[in-house]
Amino acid sequence: MTAPIINSYKKRILFKRLFGSFTGFELSNYVKNIGLYFLIIFLFLLPWGLSVITLFWKNNNNNKRNNKKNTIPKICDVPIIVVGSIWAVVLLMFFLLGYLINTKKDKREDLIVDEEDSLFGNDERISLAQQFSIIFPYKGIVLIFIHSLISGLLLAYSCVFLSLDNLEQRFENNVVKWILYILGWIVISITQWSLTSKPPVETSIFQTDDELILDNLSRTFYVALLYFLSWLLEKTDVLTDKNIIFHIILVILPILWVFGLLPQFRTLYSWVLEQVVVHILGGTPAASDERSFLYFALGAISIFLSMVFGDYIKTQIGFSIAILLGFLNGVSVFPMPIIYFKMSKHLVTQFFKQPIWIIIFRVILVIIVITVVNILWTVINNVAVRPLFLILTTVLLCVICIVRDIQQQRIFFNIFRNPLYRPQKNNVYQVQNYFMEIIFPFLYKFLYFITPFLTLILGCIYIINRKQEVINKEWGAMEWILTCRFLRILWQCPIPSLMHNCVFYILEIIFHNEKWWKDTNPLLIMIVITYIFQILQQCKDKFLYACHSVASFMTDRKQYVKYQALAIFFIILYTPILLLVILISSMFNSPIVPIFGLPIFVIGYPRPVRQWPKFEIETNYTTSSTSDSLIYRDFTINLKKVINKGMSKGRYSTKVGEMYLCRYDSLILIAQIVESSFTDCIIIFKGLEQQGTSCHNVEARKIDEIFECTNNSPCSIQFPIRNAITPKVPLYCKCYTDIKSKVVGILDNPEVIALIYPTFFKVLIWKLSSMCKEIPNRWLKIDVNKELFNTYWKQFPMSWFDYVTNRYNIFENDTKNDIISVAVMFYSCVNDYTLTMESIYKIFSGKFPLTTSSFCLDEYDDAKNLIIECFRISIKFVFDESIMNNINDYNGMMNTLMMYEKEYCIDMAESPRWLEKLEEKIPNFFTLYKEDGSYYSKTLKRHLNLINFAQINPEIPKGIWANLIFELYYCTNDDDERYSIQANNKILRNIFVQSANTPLGYPVYVNAEKVTVVHCVSTHVDKVYDNTQQETNPYNDSQYDSTQYEV
Repeated sequence: MTAPIINSYKKRILFKRLFGSFTGFELSNYVKNIGLYFLIIFLFLLPWGLSVITLFWKNNNNNKRNNKKNTIPKICDVPIIVVGSIWAVVLLMFFLLGYLINTKKDKREDLIVDEEDSLFGNDERISLAQQFSIIFPYKGIVLIFIHSLISGLLLAYSCVFLSLDNLEQRFENNVVKWILYILGWIVISITQWSLTSKPPVETSIFQTDDELILDNLSRTFYVALLYFLSWLLEKTDVLTDKNIIFHIILVILPILWVFGLLPQFRTLYSWVLEQVVVHILGGTPAASDERSFLYFALGAISIFLSMVFGDYIKTQIGFSIAILLGFLNGVSVFPMPIIYFKMSKHLVTQFFKQPIWIIIFRVILVIIVITVVNILWTVINNVAVRPLFLILTTVLLCVICIVRDIQQQRIFFNIFRNPLYRPQKNNVYQVQNYFMEIIFPFLYKFLYFITPFLTLILGCIYIINRKQEVINKEWGAMEWILTCRFLRILWQCPIPSLMHNCVFYILEIIFHNEKWWKDTNPLLIMIVITYIFQILQQCKDKFLYACHSVASFMTDRKQYVKYQALAIFFIILYTPILLLVILISSMFNSPIVPIFGLPIFVIGYPRPVRQWPKFEIETNYTTSSTSDSLIYRDFTINLKKVINKGMSKGRYSTKVGEMYLCRYDSLILIAQIVESSFTDCIIIFKGLEQQGTSCHNVEARKIDEIFECTNNSPCSIQFPIRNAITPKVPLYCKCYTDIKSKVVGILDNPEVIALIYPTFFKVLIWKLSSMCKEIPNRWLKIDVNKELFNTYWKQFPMSWFDYVTNRYNIFENDTKNDIISVAVMFYSCVNDYTLTMESIYKIFSGKFPLTTSSFCLDEYDDAKNLIIECFRISIKFVFDESIMNNINDYNGMMNTLMMYEKEYCIDMAESPRWLEKLEEKIPNFFTLYKEDGSYYSKTLKRHLNLINFAQINPEIPKGIWANLIFELYYCTNDDDERYSIQANNKILRNIFVQSANTPLGYPVYVNAEKVTVVHCVSTHVDKVYDNTQQETNPYNDSQYDSTQYEV
């Protein structure tokens, strides 16, 4: 293996950062003043030293009480308050001194600290003020007071938590007591140092920007959280005052920080908020923190209103309100646009812009649901009905699974070929059955539509039956939270909710006589069932990811490392730990991280399902500024409509976290679902580079092989778990096809070159005739070489001129004479330029040819542009004619030129006109380009194509992205040929590295689309729900006779 795991000079940076993550210190070679080091040691140990005051307080108490039993100090004791206040004041004075030093120093002394220079040495001599600012960076006045106060409070409670009396009560062994006392105060000193100086770069880094400086408080937060949980659990008698759990956790905190198991504060906030919304409120993971907080607020309001009306008026009314609000939240009555993923100010306006029948339909649904539940509330009291619903649920689940599976190319976990699929053109399996296109999609939509209602009825029967004895009593906050969650999630995830209900009723039959089952809230059991299913799904995906990674490492010689045998031996020994890593990471919904790309997995810190802090995206596509990004933009807009229909038919999952890969020609598009509801889901689309590296091309070929094997393999049995992607039903979608070919042997052929100038003369006449009323008069005054003018006048194609002028109804002699004069003039300015392949490319690229008579056009840029445009059209015409040879009269040539004008952009790629025409969705593009000394033509054609579509194992990109964040943000690995980006066609590593968010990845196009998932039975509902404007095609054949130029 030639690619290094990490650069040799980066290893020292890694070790330096690991030391900083463990001890809290950041080393710098810039700091050389010995006095500053004494100051660092003094401030680091001062909090521990101040705590000695509490020891004197203890001795005095013992003497006054005649050595009676010691008492544990409290936070309100005077010595504790004094210690915290002294430290806060000392820190405040020091911060103010540092503030003066940082603000009063000469601005010319500001230094940009380079981490490599600070580690490897730098001969630059800097002042004492600069050295001070490196260790103690600038802090604002507000931040100074906040950090001083927090640090004082932390020290005060640490004196209580780590007091000798407290430890003596918990540990009988004096050696263990003193060890925990010393290690505990070292941890507190490390934590305090992040407030006194600056926090080190954390192993769990998730984002680099921190405008509010919240991540600086991460270590302080975890220590404070530890203190709070210890106090709360002991106060509520969950734990005794002799437990040792939290003292041990405090001591091992530096180890957890080094291994990156504890996320930074903002990451923890995003993850906790998401878990609360999903598991407690029954909502969906969101595309941003703002939207996640919005869903949390809506869920909290629903619980509050239901509890108020249910407790103070009538339980039945509160339950009806919970149904109504759960329906509104789950069905997304007020669709939120995704501009920066924030709330729209026009939600109500957007709502009333929907077709009126949709609004009426949804209102009727709500009334029906509430009516049915109220009837059930009144009459249901017979548990004998439940087994019937269990049977019905089981049958319904089986039918849904069959209907979804039978619409795929392969059935039963994609192992067996679907007999209802038949090969069509190119031996690709397509839907050729009335049942596949009409009956099964209709049946799935109907079942999906009734599933929430059936789930609601099943749940209400059980809830009402279990609550009959307390029907007129208050349910309590916990009951209302669980009830509102159930009534929300059945719309959020209707089919999984039905399956969880089915499992619950099976468990009810088994454990109905058990006391613990009767005493446990059934809705709480439902949460546990949902959580277990989530863990099982993630364990399966993570295990497959680990198997793919280990298999490729052992079998692919390109994946070998220097000590391959030793590495394999270690991986075998590591297997039991790997299984534990998979289980724990699945419990916390966190990725498993392959360290430096090797198949050695560790637990990643918890993070949101979207895997990234945020997406810098606008939906007006202003970021699409290149040819590739505009091609992907058009592809995405069209693909959105097709995916919409596929999801509505049950062919593709809409679960948050699912990822799909779209492949056509050289295009690779990654689609990631980041938010979902009953009717809508938000998908992030990422388009990858078309001209990739060798690693990219290796994995792209592997993708094509997987699709080829699925579509064309004669084998009826396959096992898709061998690959990172699982092919799904292909899609028909409009997109650009990129056709590239060498022009060697065509445009460098002397016979072809001889046709260019005559064709150019005809094209020039046609172009001037089409703009005859707009020919600038000043062109007639150009001082041209008269001798050349008279020479080329004799070559004027008069018959072609007569045909063109008659076609454009030009009959005035003056206008004809002007066209002839300008055409001959322009032709005479360039005709004596010798044409070769190189000179043809120069003119095509926009460089005007220099001839003996071209200087007369130096002040006429518009004329030069027209000549170059006509020359490009001539090149295209001659190029096509030399290949197809299908034009034999003026009518055919005229129609071809009109087609070029209407349906083609013939220009240099990435030029402003090229990009403008891409935005207009011109169907055809043509250009020439040079690569490695050879000349090529590039043609883009926009038409309906068959797009290969596959589902990605989501744990693979999650793990690769997690390692990428660690490797580039923390280890600063910058080697473009490092091991972790080498081609691995088992897990498509290089492809997923490209699809990471910038600046770590480099997708050429990123955008978000809101896809409406239609689940109604109406046959015309697709048009109603599709909010995108119907694409009009102005490029048709009505302007010219397209049948004339094909012989």
